Amino acid sequence: MVEINERNVPYRVYEPNRQFPINLLGVAAKKTMVVDTNVLTDDVLDLLLKDSEIMFVIVLAGDEIVSVIESKDVLNLISTRFGHHIYGNKPIVKLANRIQKNFLVIEASRPIRSIIQKISKNRARIVITINGQIYGVTNPDIIYSVLLRIIEEDSKETGRLQNMIISKSLYKSNVVDYRFVSIPSFNAGGDYIFIKDISPSQSLIVLADVSGKGTSAAIVTSMLSFFFKIISDDKLSRDSIIKAIKKLNDIIIEYFDYEKYITMIVCLVNKDTKKMDVINMGHQPVYIFNKGEMLQKRASNVPIGLVDICEDNIIIDEVFVGSRRVFIFSDGVVDIKNSDDMEYGEKRLEAVLLSCDNIEDIKSYLLEDILSFSEEQYQVDDISFIVFEIIS
Repeated sequence: MVEINERNVPYRVYEPNRQFPINLLGVAAKKTMVVDTNVLTDDVLDLLLKDSEIMFVIVLAGDEIVSVIESKDVLNLISTRFGHHIYGNKPIVKLANRIQKNFLVIEASRPIRSIIQKISKNRARIVITINGQIYGVTNPDIIYSVLLRIIEEDSKETGRLQNMIISKSLYKSNVVDYRFVSIPSFNAGGDYIFIKDISPSQSLIVLADVSGKGTSAAIVTSMLSFFFKIISDDKLSRDSIIKAIKKLNDIIIEYFDYEKYITMIVCLVNKDTKKMDVINMGHQPVYIFNKGEMLQKRASNVPIGLVDICEDNIIIDEVFVGSRRVFIFSDGVVDIKNSDDMEYGEKRLEAVLLSCDNIEDIKSYLLEDILSFSEEQYQVDDISFIVFEIIS
Protein backbone atom coordinates (compact mmCIF):
# COMPACT_ATOMS: atom_id res chain seq x y z
CA MET A 1 0.00 0.00 0.00
CA VAL A 2 1.18 3.51 -0.82
CA GLU A 3 -0.07 6.54 1.05
CA ILE A 4 -1.35 9.39 -1.11
CA ASN A 5 -1.73 12.85 0.36
CA GLU A 6 -4.19 15.53 -0.80
CA ARG A 7 -6.68 13.14 -2.41
CA ASN A 8 -8.76 16.04 -3.74
CA VAL A 9 -5.91 17.09 -6.06
CA PRO A 10 -6.15 15.28 -9.45
CA TYR A 11 -2.39 15.14 -9.88
CA ARG A 12 0.77 15.73 -7.90
CA VAL A 13 4.32 16.36 -9.17
CA TYR A 14 7.37 15.20 -7.20
CA GLU A 15 10.85 16.55 -7.82
CA PRO A 16 13.91 14.42 -7.01
CA ASN A 17 16.60 15.23 -4.47
CA ARG A 18 19.73 13.55 -3.14
CA GLN A 19 18.49 12.72 0.32
CA PHE A 20 18.42 8.91 0.09
CA PRO A 21 20.71 6.27 -1.44
CA ILE A 22 18.42 5.13 -4.26
CA ASN A 23 17.68 8.75 -5.13
CA LEU A 24 21.30 9.19 -6.12
CA LEU A 25 20.39 7.12 -9.16
CA GLY A 26 16.92 8.61 -9.49
CA VAL A 27 18.05 12.21 -9.85
CA ALA A 28 18.12 11.99 -13.64
CA ALA A 29 14.43 11.06 -13.66
CA LYS A 30 13.57 14.73 -13.18
CA LYS A 31 9.89 15.10 -12.24
CA THR A 32 7.27 12.44 -11.62
CA MET A 33 3.51 13.07 -11.94
CA VAL A 34 1.02 11.00 -9.92
CA VAL A 35 -2.60 10.77 -11.14
CA ASP A 36 -5.71 8.81 -10.24
CA THR A 37 -7.23 6.31 -12.65
CA ASN A 38 -10.25 8.54 -13.31
CA VAL A 39 -8.18 11.51 -14.54
CA LEU A 40 -8.76 12.00 -18.28
CA THR A 41 -5.90 11.25 -20.66
CA ASP A 42 -6.38 14.63 -22.36
CA ASP A 43 -5.81 16.37 -19.02
CA VAL A 44 -2.62 14.38 -18.46
CA LEU A 45 -1.45 15.21 -21.97
CA ASP A 46 -2.09 18.89 -21.39
CA LEU A 47 -0.05 18.81 -18.17
CA LEU A 48 2.83 17.02 -19.87
CA LEU A 49 2.92 19.59 -22.66
CA LYS A 50 3.00 22.42 -20.12
CA ASP A 51 5.79 20.84 -18.06
CA SER A 52 8.36 19.19 -20.32
CA GLU A 53 10.48 18.05 -17.36
CA ILE A 54 7.92 15.47 -16.22
CA MET A 55 9.45 12.13 -17.21
CA PHE A 56 7.07 9.61 -15.63
CA VAL A 57 3.36 9.29 -14.89
CA ILE A 58 2.26 7.01 -12.03
CA VAL A 59 -1.36 5.85 -12.26
CA LEU A 60 -3.13 4.95 -9.02
CA ALA A 61 -6.31 3.04 -8.23
CA GLY A 62 -7.06 4.04 -4.66
CA ASP A 63 -3.74 3.58 -2.89
CA GLU A 64 -2.44 0.90 -5.27
CA ILE A 65 -0.10 1.62 -8.16
CA VAL A 66 -1.70 0.47 -11.42
CA SER A 67 1.01 1.47 -13.86
CA VAL A 68 4.12 3.52 -14.44
CA ILE A 69 4.29 5.19 -17.85
CA GLU A 70 7.11 7.22 -19.35
CA SER A 71 5.80 10.59 -20.50
CA LYS A 72 7.30 10.06 -23.96
CA ASP A 73 5.13 6.94 -24.37
CA VAL A 74 2.03 8.93 -23.51
CA LEU A 75 2.96 11.68 -25.96
CA ASN A 76 3.93 9.30 -28.74
CA LEU A 77 0.77 7.24 -28.55
CA ILE A 78 -1.77 9.97 -27.97
CA SER A 79 -0.31 12.23 -30.66
CA THR A 80 -1.45 9.86 -33.41
CA ARG A 81 -5.01 10.13 -34.78
CA PHE A 82 -5.57 6.49 -33.91
CA GLY A 83 -4.19 6.93 -30.43
CA HIS A 84 -6.26 10.00 -29.69
CA HIS A 85 -9.41 8.37 -31.06
CA ILE A 86 -8.99 5.32 -28.83
CA TYR A 87 -7.59 6.89 -25.67
CA GLY A 88 -8.30 10.61 -25.87
CA ASN A 89 -10.81 12.08 -23.42
CA LYS A 90 -10.99 8.75 -21.56
CA PRO A 91 -9.61 7.80 -18.13
CA ILE A 92 -5.81 7.51 -18.03
CA VAL A 93 -6.11 3.93 -16.76
CA LYS A 94 -7.20 2.86 -20.25
CA LEU A 95 -3.93 4.16 -21.66
CA ALA A 96 -2.03 2.68 -18.72
CA ASN A 97 -3.40 -0.77 -19.46
CA ARG A 98 -2.28 -0.38 -23.06
CA ILE A 99 1.39 0.34 -22.36
CA GLN A 100 1.88 -0.96 -18.85
CA LYS A 101 5.30 -2.46 -18.08
CA ASN A 102 6.99 -4.03 -15.05
CA PHE A 103 7.81 -1.88 -12.04
CA LEU A 104 9.18 -2.34 -8.55
CA VAL A 105 8.26 -0.35 -5.46
CA ILE A 106 11.49 0.39 -3.58
CA GLU A 107 11.96 2.28 -0.32
CA ALA A 108 14.38 5.17 -0.89
CA SER A 109 16.76 4.12 1.88
CA ARG A 110 17.42 0.74 0.26
CA PRO A 111 21.02 0.27 -0.99
CA ILE A 112 21.40 0.77 -4.71
CA ARG A 113 23.25 -2.46 -5.39
CA SER A 114 20.45 -4.56 -3.91
CA ILE A 115 18.13 -3.76 -6.81
CA ILE A 116 20.56 -4.24 -9.69
CA GLN A 117 19.99 -7.98 -9.97
CA LYS A 118 16.21 -7.51 -10.00
CA ILE A 119 16.12 -4.89 -12.74
CA SER A 120 18.69 -6.74 -14.87
CA LYS A 121 16.22 -9.63 -15.14
CA ASN A 122 13.01 -7.78 -15.98
CA ARG A 123 14.04 -4.22 -16.91
CA ALA A 124 11.54 -2.96 -14.34
CA ARG A 125 10.87 0.69 -13.72
CA ILE A 126 11.39 1.60 -10.09
CA VAL A 127 8.87 3.51 -8.02
CA ILE A 128 10.74 5.19 -5.16
CA THR A 129 8.94 5.71 -1.87
CA ILE A 130 9.85 7.50 1.35
CA ASN A 131 8.19 6.05 4.42
CA GLY A 132 5.51 4.57 2.17
CA GLN A 133 4.76 7.80 0.31
CA ILE A 134 5.51 8.10 -3.39
CA TYR A 135 8.63 10.06 -4.17
CA GLY A 136 9.35 9.47 -7.85
CA VAL A 137 10.40 7.01 -10.52
CA THR A 138 13.55 5.99 -12.33
CA ASN A 139 14.30 3.33 -14.94
CA PRO A 140 17.08 0.79 -15.62
CA ASP A 141 18.73 2.86 -18.35
CA ILE A 142 19.15 5.79 -15.99
CA ILE A 143 20.43 3.54 -13.22
CA TYR A 144 22.94 1.81 -15.46
CA SER A 145 24.26 5.06 -16.92
CA VAL A 146 24.73 6.60 -13.48
CA LEU A 147 26.32 3.42 -12.16
CA LEU A 148 28.80 3.52 -15.02
CA ARG A 149 29.72 7.06 -14.02
CA ILE A 150 30.10 5.95 -10.39
CA ILE A 151 32.29 3.02 -11.45
CA GLU A 152 34.35 5.30 -13.69
CA GLU A 153 34.89 7.79 -10.86
CA ASP A 154 35.77 4.94 -8.50
CA SER A 155 38.24 3.61 -11.06
CA LYS A 156 39.82 7.06 -11.43
CA GLU A 157 40.19 7.33 -7.66
CA THR A 158 41.72 3.84 -7.53
CA GLY A 159 44.15 4.87 -10.26
CA ARG A 160 45.01 8.09 -8.46
CA LEU A 161 45.78 6.24 -5.23
CA GLN A 162 47.74 3.58 -7.09
CA ASN A 163 49.82 6.21 -8.91
CA MET A 164 50.49 7.90 -5.58
CA ILE A 165 51.75 4.61 -4.13
CA ILE A 166 53.82 3.59 -7.15
CA SER A 167 55.35 7.05 -7.54
CA LYS A 168 56.86 6.52 -4.10
CA SER A 169 58.39 3.25 -5.33
CA LEU A 170 60.76 5.11 -7.66
CA TYR A 171 63.80 6.51 -5.88
CA LYS A 172 66.74 8.57 -7.10
CA SER A 173 69.59 6.19 -7.82
CA ASN A 174 73.36 6.62 -7.58
CA VAL A 175 73.89 3.18 -9.08
CA VAL A 176 71.87 3.31 -12.32
CA ASP A 177 70.64 6.02 -14.66
CA TYR A 178 67.12 5.01 -15.69
CA ARG A 179 64.04 6.05 -17.62
CA PHE A 180 60.63 4.44 -17.38
CA VAL A 181 57.13 4.51 -18.87
CA SER A 182 53.93 3.11 -17.33
CA ILE A 183 50.56 3.51 -19.07
CA PRO A 184 47.64 1.52 -17.62
CA SER A 185 44.99 0.25 -20.02
CA PHE A 186 42.36 1.45 -17.55
CA ASN A 187 42.56 4.13 -14.89
CA ALA A 188 44.20 1.58 -12.61
CA GLY A 189 46.55 -1.07 -13.93
CA GLY A 190 48.37 -4.27 -13.09
CA ASP A 191 51.95 -3.26 -13.92
CA TYR A 192 54.32 -2.41 -11.11
CA ILE A 193 57.76 -0.76 -11.07
CA PHE A 194 60.16 -0.49 -8.14
CA ILE A 195 63.65 1.07 -8.23
CA LYS A 196 65.74 1.74 -5.14
CA ASP A 197 69.38 1.71 -4.10
CA ILE A 198 69.91 -0.76 -1.28
CA SER A 199 73.56 0.15 -0.72
CA PRO A 200 76.05 2.66 -2.15
CA SER A 201 76.96 0.12 -4.82
CA GLN A 202 73.75 -1.86 -5.36
CA SER A 203 70.30 -1.10 -6.72
CA LEU A 204 67.14 -3.21 -6.75
CA ILE A 205 65.03 -2.93 -9.92
CA VAL A 206 61.68 -4.68 -10.24
CA LEU A 207 59.08 -4.82 -13.00
CA ALA A 208 55.99 -6.94 -12.37
CA ASP A 209 52.79 -7.66 -14.26
CA VAL A 210 49.75 -8.79 -12.26
CA SER A 211 47.19 -10.92 -14.07
CA GLY A 212 43.89 -9.22 -14.79
CA LYS A 213 43.09 -5.54 -15.07
CA GLY A 214 41.38 -2.71 -13.27
CA THR A 215 40.74 -2.54 -9.54
CA SER A 216 41.51 -6.20 -8.78
CA ALA A 217 44.96 -5.93 -10.36
CA ALA A 218 45.51 -2.53 -8.72
CA ILE A 219 44.95 -4.08 -5.28
CA VAL A 220 47.75 -6.59 -5.86
CA THR A 221 50.14 -4.02 -7.36
CA SER A 222 49.59 -1.81 -4.32
CA MET A 223 50.38 -4.80 -2.13
CA LEU A 224 53.60 -5.31 -4.11
CA SER A 225 54.59 -1.72 -3.39
CA PHE A 226 54.36 -2.27 0.35
CA PHE A 227 56.09 -5.64 0.06
CA PHE A 228 59.15 -4.32 -1.76
CA LYS A 229 59.39 -1.21 0.39
CA ILE A 230 59.52 -3.42 3.48
CA ILE A 231 62.13 -5.86 2.17
CA SER A 232 64.27 -3.08 0.68
CA ASP A 233 64.61 -1.47 4.10
CA ASP A 234 66.68 -4.47 5.15
CA LYS A 235 70.10 -5.42 3.83
CA LEU A 236 69.37 -7.42 0.70
CA SER A 237 71.40 -10.22 -0.80
CA ARG A 238 70.79 -12.98 -3.32
CA ASP A 239 69.60 -15.29 -0.57
CA SER A 240 67.26 -12.77 1.06
CA ILE A 241 65.69 -11.87 -2.32
CA ILE A 242 65.07 -15.56 -3.02
CA LYS A 243 63.46 -15.96 0.40
CA ALA A 244 61.29 -12.87 -0.27
CA ILE A 245 60.10 -14.25 -3.63
CA LYS A 246 59.25 -17.56 -1.99
CA LYS A 247 57.30 -15.72 0.73
CA LEU A 248 55.47 -13.60 -1.86
CA ASN A 249 54.55 -16.74 -3.79
CA ASP A 250 53.10 -18.28 -0.62
CA ILE A 251 51.10 -15.11 0.14
CA ILE A 252 49.58 -14.91 -3.35
CA ILE A 253 48.56 -18.58 -3.28
CA GLU A 254 47.12 -18.30 0.23
CA TYR A 255 45.12 -15.12 -0.23
CA PHE A 256 44.07 -15.27 -3.86
CA ASP A 257 43.40 -18.99 -4.25
CA TYR A 258 45.12 -19.24 -7.66
CA GLU A 259 42.93 -16.51 -9.12
CA LYS A 260 45.90 -14.15 -9.39
CA TYR A 261 49.45 -14.65 -10.51
CA ILE A 262 52.39 -12.32 -11.13
CA THR A 263 55.13 -12.37 -13.74
CA MET A 264 58.14 -10.48 -12.49
CA ILE A 265 61.72 -9.52 -13.21
CA VAL A 266 64.00 -8.71 -10.28
CA CYS A 267 67.42 -7.22 -11.04
CA LEU A 268 70.06 -6.74 -8.38
CA VAL A 269 72.59 -4.40 -10.01
CA ASN A 270 76.14 -3.97 -8.70
CA LYS A 271 77.90 -0.74 -9.66
CA ASP A 272 81.37 -1.94 -8.61
CA THR A 273 81.41 -5.23 -10.52
CA LYS A 274 79.24 -3.96 -13.42
CA LYS A 275 77.19 -7.13 -13.04
CA MET A 276 73.59 -7.86 -12.18
CA ASP A 277 71.67 -10.84 -10.86
CA VAL A 278 68.46 -11.44 -12.80
CA ILE A 279 65.53 -13.44 -11.44
CA ASN A 280 62.92 -13.82 -14.16
CA MET A 281 59.65 -15.24 -12.83
CA GLY A 282 57.78 -16.11 -16.05
CA HIS A 283 58.15 -12.59 -17.44
CA GLN A 284 59.21 -11.14 -20.80
CA PRO A 285 62.92 -11.41 -21.67
CA VAL A 286 65.55 -8.99 -20.38
CA TYR A 287 67.52 -7.24 -23.11
CA ILE A 288 71.18 -6.34 -22.54
CA PHE A 289 72.44 -4.39 -25.54
CA ASN A 290 74.55 -1.82 -27.29
CA LYS A 291 74.39 -0.71 -30.91
CA GLY A 292 74.89 -3.82 -33.00
CA GLU A 293 74.79 -6.19 -30.00
CA MET A 294 71.72 -7.76 -28.38
CA LEU A 295 71.60 -10.37 -25.61
CA GLN A 296 68.34 -11.85 -24.32
CA LYS A 297 67.80 -13.49 -20.95
CA ARG A 298 64.48 -15.32 -21.03
CA ALA A 299 62.43 -16.59 -18.10
CA SER A 300 64.01 -19.39 -16.08
CA ASN A 301 61.26 -19.64 -13.44
CA VAL A 302 57.48 -20.00 -13.29
CA PRO A 303 55.25 -16.98 -12.51
CA ILE A 304 54.57 -16.15 -8.87
CA GLY A 305 51.36 -17.53 -7.41
CA LEU A 306 50.77 -20.47 -9.76
CA VAL A 307 52.42 -23.34 -7.89
CA ASP A 308 54.41 -23.96 -4.72
CA ILE A 309 58.08 -23.23 -5.29
CA CYS A 310 61.23 -24.15 -3.38
CA GLU A 311 63.97 -21.62 -2.74
CA ASP A 312 66.56 -24.06 -4.08
CA ASN A 313 64.74 -24.26 -7.42
CA ILE A 314 64.64 -20.51 -8.13
CA ILE A 315 67.23 -19.81 -10.82
CA ILE A 316 69.37 -16.66 -10.77
CA ASP A 317 71.14 -15.55 -13.93
CA GLU A 318 74.33 -13.56 -13.41
CA VAL A 319 74.98 -11.16 -16.27
CA PHE A 320 77.93 -8.88 -16.98
CA VAL A 321 76.44 -5.54 -18.03
CA GLY A 322 79.49 -3.32 -18.34
CA SER A 323 78.66 -0.23 -20.39
CA ARG A 324 75.69 -1.85 -22.08
CA ARG A 325 72.09 -0.86 -21.49
CA VAL A 326 69.34 -2.99 -19.98
CA PHE A 327 65.69 -3.01 -21.05
CA ILE A 328 62.85 -4.73 -19.21
CA PHE A 329 59.18 -4.47 -20.17
CA SER A 330 55.65 -5.80 -19.76
CA ASP A 331 53.89 -7.78 -22.47
CA GLY A 332 51.68 -4.79 -23.31
CA VAL A 333 54.66 -3.31 -25.18
CA VAL A 334 54.94 -6.12 -27.75
CA ASP A 335 51.31 -7.30 -27.72
CA ILE A 336 49.71 -3.99 -28.68
CA LYS A 337 48.02 -4.19 -32.09
CA ASN A 338 47.29 -1.87 -34.99
CA SER A 339 44.13 -1.58 -37.08
CA ASP A 340 45.24 -4.58 -39.20
CA ASP A 341 45.38 -6.74 -36.07
CA MET A 342 49.19 -7.00 -36.27
CA GLU A 343 51.22 -7.05 -33.05
CA TYR A 344 54.07 -4.64 -32.40
CA GLY A 345 56.29 -7.62 -31.63
CA GLU A 346 59.81 -8.25 -30.36
CA LYS A 347 61.56 -7.69 -33.72
CA ARG A 348 60.28 -4.13 -34.01
CA LEU A 349 61.15 -3.50 -30.36
CA GLU A 350 64.70 -4.78 -30.86
CA ALA A 351 65.15 -2.59 -33.94
CA VAL A 352 64.23 0.51 -31.93
CA LEU A 353 66.55 -0.41 -29.05
CA LEU A 354 69.51 -0.92 -31.40
CA SER A 355 68.89 2.30 -33.31
CA CYS A 356 69.10 4.77 -30.40
CA ASP A 357 72.19 6.37 -28.92
CA ASN A 358 71.09 6.87 -25.30
CA ILE A 359 68.41 5.85 -22.81
CA GLU A 360 66.49 9.14 -23.12
CA ASP A 361 66.14 8.60 -26.88
CA ILE A 362 65.08 5.01 -26.29
CA LYS A 363 62.33 6.09 -23.92
CA SER A 364 60.94 8.90 -26.08
CA TYR A 365 61.31 7.24 -29.48
CA LEU A 366 59.98 3.85 -28.35
CA LEU A 367 56.92 5.40 -26.74
CA GLU A 368 56.27 7.48 -29.85
CA ASP A 369 56.70 4.43 -32.10
CA ILE A 370 54.33 2.28 -30.01
CA LEU A 371 51.60 4.93 -30.03
CA SER A 372 52.10 5.59 -33.74
CA PHE A 373 51.98 1.87 -34.54
CA SER A 374 48.78 1.31 -32.56
CA GLU A 375 47.04 4.11 -34.48
CA GLU A 376 45.06 4.98 -31.35
CA GLN A 377 43.54 1.50 -31.24
CA TYR A 378 41.98 0.53 -27.90
CA GLN A 379 44.73 -0.40 -25.45
CA VAL A 380 43.86 -3.80 -23.99
CA ASP A 381 46.89 -4.19 -21.74
CA ASP A 382 49.13 -2.04 -19.57
CA ILE A 383 52.29 -0.72 -21.24
CA SER A 384 55.37 -0.44 -19.01
CA PHE A 385 59.11 -0.52 -19.53
CA ILE A 386 62.37 0.47 -17.85
CA VAL A 387 65.62 1.20 -19.63
CA PHE A 388 68.77 1.74 -17.57
CA GLU A 389 72.55 1.73 -17.56
CA ILE A 390 75.08 1.47 -14.76
CA ILE A 391 76.56 4.82 -13.75
CA SER A 392 80.32 4.91 -14.37
